[in-house]
Amino acid sequence: MSQARRVEPLLVPDAVIHLRVPDDVARARLARRGEGRSDDDDRAVVERRLRSFHDEIEPILEHYRDRGVLVTVDADQAPDVVHDAILHALANKRQERNHGVVEHREPDKHD
Repeated sequence: MSQARRVEPLLVPDAVIHLRVPDDVARARLARRGEGRSDDDDRAVVERRLRSFHDEIEPILEHYRDRGVLVTVDADQAPDVVHDAILHALANKRQERNHGVVEHREPDKHD
């Protein structure tokens, strides 16, 4: 959080992308990544990392949500779908900034 506050006088982002992944998906991804890495293979380590991530990320998300620049994208989809959702979200933010028009919808998994 302190990092976000330090950079704001120099750079105010138009959008901050939050790639949301359910914890069970994160666990599965870490398990796959853990092949050959003993720390990612240890369930207690993974759970501690997830708790730490949530504890650290929530105030940051709230900070950017309060500023109206947070965009959450469902990252539990195919990479090309996530990519398209990010581009769609950024286009909406650009439109909002340029024209004051806001489209409040999250793309579904088929957008």
